[in-house]
Amino acid sequence: MSRSFYDVILLGLDTSRRLSLPLEPAYQVALPGHRFDVPTAESDLEREIEREFSEVKRPAREHFRQLRERAEATDRLLARDIALPPQTFLERRELARAAAGIGLDREGGARDPLMELPERHPFRAAALVPTCFAASVESSSLTPLQLCRLQAGLAIQAAQLTGGAASLHALLADRIRSCSGEIRPGEHAAEILVRRGTVHGVRLFGTDEEVGASVVATSLDLSALTRLLDDRRPLLELFERIGEPQPRQYRYTLNVVLQRGALPDGMARDVYCVRDVGKPLAYENVLHVESARADRYTNLCVETLIAARTVEERDDSLDQMRERVIDALAELMPFIREHIVAIDSPHDGRQPHATDGSPLAPEIGERRGPHTMRGVYAFPVTSALGLCAMPVRTTIGGLLLCGTQVAPGLGLEGELLSASAAARVVCRADRKQPWLRRRLWPKVEM
Repeated sequence: MSRSFYDVILLGLDTSRRLSLPLEPAYQVALPGHRFDVPTAESDLEREIEREFSEVKRPAREHFRQLRERAEATDRLLARDIALPPQTFLERRELARAAAGIGLDREGGARDPLMELPERHPFRAAALVPTCFAASVESSSLTPLQLCRLQAGLAIQAAQLTGGAASLHALLADRIRSCSGEIRPGEHAAEILVRRGTVHGVRLFGTDEEVGASVVATSLDLSALTRLLDDRRPLLELFERIGEPQPRQYRYTLNVVLQRGALPDGMARDVYCVRDVGKPLAYENVLHVESARADRYTNLCVETLIAARTVEERDDSLDQMRERVIDALAELMPFIREHIVAIDSPHDGRQPHATDGSPLAPEIGERRGPHTMRGVYAFPVTSALGLCAMPVRTTIGGLLLCGTQVAPGLGLEGELLSASAAARVVCRADRKQPWLRRRLWPKVEM
């Protein structure tokens, strides 16, 4: 990997910002007796708080004010060329100096503005429910600074990428190819080859081809990563030092195709639903509904949470998840069953089907089954002002982590942050002159 691959992340982020469009409103929250829109404009947000939560408007305003302040502070922090998460003494000192320069203390300088509200207050539920689906850590375990950064991205800096995640992947792939990189989308690793505590290659699944490498960066969760190692003891040493991530829930997704015109006109693209504010924000008590209106049909992507035990033990309730999610969705949209055309989930092992009973064939090569669900974890230790959990460098030389478990409380931004951190580690270890690897030689130099 050359310095150019570090530029892939930076250029990809810059281009994705130009391709993004603002969302208005950022999202809606549906609670029993409440429907709260979250506009991005501060004046509109003030009116919405006055309309729906006038009895707690002071802490509500303070909540969104702190989101803006912490977002601006962390923007300045993340814009600097520092290692996140820091692992060496010099990296920790560099982060501490950078944080102090913008008014952040060791804990991130954030407090919970909702602490004066009762634990089951409707506004607290409305503020926290989006984080249940945006983060890879339990919402109850998020640090104050993680909450501020994550919620600010959802509520204040809300935007949608033209073409969705697929366009972002295509954008980054084009950047990699333009830097003479190679992409093999149809292949995956069967084993990471380690010799004397250092990575020396990858063995591919199916062909047993061995690809030599001095560095392997992976976005796999640690539970999946250990299955690719012949000797897991080095990672066990890591777990003994900082603890092992424990799965608490998994995200279950159901795709629903509706007849055109089935959605209410005032329904936003993203709606978060809390069925009972008196219960924890977990499991089937919370829903995230993302809608996309097309010419003939409307597509709904509905997310909910399943207990980790249900997935790991293959509980029978997983086989009934489609029906249970539809029942929960009917509380939000009472007449939805009359408009359903087809439903499918890639997670429960069942085939897609239309409402008339006819089966539908999934796409060839599509990954299906419970193993495709993304996990929501509990992390024993946090670092980097509470923004990060697992380190980028592992106890195996040349094996780097750049997935959701490095900065689990920052959502997609955390994944990009961990990817740039892994690229930074590689580039700093590269002794070659960067300018020889990043640009063409002018004629005068040749």
